[in-house]
This record gives sequence, structure tokens and C-alpha cells, in this order.
Amino acid sequence: MNNSELETLIRNILREQLVPATPRTQRNAIFQTVDEAVCAAH
Repeated sequence: MNNSELETLIRNILREQLVPATPRTQRNAIFQTVDEAVCAAH
């Protein structure tokens, strides 16, 4: 599995967990953190 596949998988899992319960702004903040983590991993 390459980095882009892993990134997509992580995003999909997080999106499924967050969509029902989390306000949009908070969800965006979490995705921003995910972006930073993914960038750091590269």
C-alpha cells in the first residue's frame, strides 16, 4: 500500500466516524490535523 492509498483510507475512516456527530468546523479542524500528520509522514 502506498502513501496516497493509506491517506485515502485514513480519511475515509475518519469521515465515517465524524460525519454523524461532529459539527462541520470541528471536523475541518480534525482534517487539518490529519493533513499535517500525513505531510509529516512523507
